[in-house]
Amino acid sequence: MRNVGVPPAALRWIAFWRKVCGEDAPIIPNNFRKLWERLRERAELKPPGWPFKGEKKRQPAPPPWPSDVLRHTCATMHFATHQNAALLKAQLGHVEKEDTLFSNYRAVRLLDGRPVSKALAAKFWASKPPSL
Repeated sequence: MRNVGVPPAALRWIAFWRKVCGEDAPIIPNNFRKLWERLRERAELKPPGWPFKGEKKRQPAPPPWPSDVLRHTCATMHFATHQNAALLKAQLGHVEKEDTLFSNYRAVRLLDGRPVSKALAAKFWASKPPSL
């Protein structure tokens, strides 16, 4: 077990999760996928073409989110912001000699080819859920 800092953006999204899913809902409940889809829909974070409740499909649904995508996104944005490999390795639980950090979270590019920059990471950390 390790203690890690929780950025303000994450706290805002956790508060939104509590509003959408209920105060007593665990962060990772048994029915996480269903609740996650509900949260994404309420936050208007569904990918283009993914139908919202009551809509007919306009195009095929995108593939499911990759395993650990939230962890990897957070790590990528953390590295872009702080450029502190030792801190990030400690928070991710990587061993010191492990090269995963540099092979997966440094010099990452978005699907459109743009690099993950400090400016893009600042936008990520500033993200806020919609008000309910």
